[in-house]
Amino acid sequence: MDFKQFESKTSSPCYQRDEGDIIIGNAGRLEKQKAQEYLVNLALELTKAKHNFRILKAGDSHLEKQLREYARSCGVEKRIVFLGFIEDMTSFMESID
Repeated sequence: MDFKQFESKTSSPCYQRDEGDIIIGNAGRLEKQKAQEYLVNLALELTKAKHNFRILKAGDSHLEKQLREYARSCGVEKRIVFLGFIEDMTSFMESID
């Protein structure tokens, strides 16, 4: 991966945080072998611990609907922001802690 192309690029965050939120980021395809359901489990545990956070999920696939449903069933759908495919990864990286 050529990181120089990202270093010289100016960009703005792709997500505007709420004050006090910790922003966790994950970029990757929504495929079974990526085990993205652990993000939902993480959101559930952080919610139980009463942390202010959002998880930004960059990436897409046919499994997005299934992951969204799992998040909804766990009651954390508002904690996970599905961004879809992100071409400007610099903006994504500027959005997360």
